[in-house]
Amino acid sequence: MLEPWNKRSQIVAHLLNPAFSGLMLRRAVSGYETIKPIGMPFALTPLVLPLVLHPHTRKALPDIRTSFPTWLQEHRELLVDFPQRIKELLPYTRESIIFAIQRDALEIDGQCLLHDGRAKMKGKTTYPKMSSEIGECWRRSDFVGRWFADAGPVETIYGLLGITP
Repeated sequence: MLEPWNKRSQIVAHLLNPAFSGLMLRRAVSGYETIKPIGMPFALTPLVLPLVLHPHTRKALPDIRTSFPTWLQEHRELLVDFPQRIKELLPYTRESIIFAIQRDALEIDGQCLLHDGRAKMKGKTTYPKMSSEIGECWRRSDFVGRWFADAGPVETIYGLLGITP
């Protein structure tokens, strides 16, 4: 269970607020849907924030021409603590998904596939301009979604990461 807002540190409240994290998830879903319009499997959502918010991992992410398996082989050291990052960020991921679904920024269908929601997100275009780090998170979220769409089924992605859903 997450701490109430008034008990969270300022850093956590700013970086992991559900509006920002929900938008990063929406960007990943949108990127996924540019490759596979059927929607992004819900099971991939716990992987997005640990890849995008972790500075060393985010900076090491390649361009779209490098496949997910190839990148993993070249950067195994960045994933040593990946399962722990997933575990630590999972409550924030859940909170962000709920926040985004409640505001129609994300939609989930009967097959547990996430879709870019109908709602327009006010202020979303200012996020990339707030700082270079936030702008990089913004761009890399879209990339991670497209990358996952090309990487194969959920089981393959989790297997390549050496974790189980």
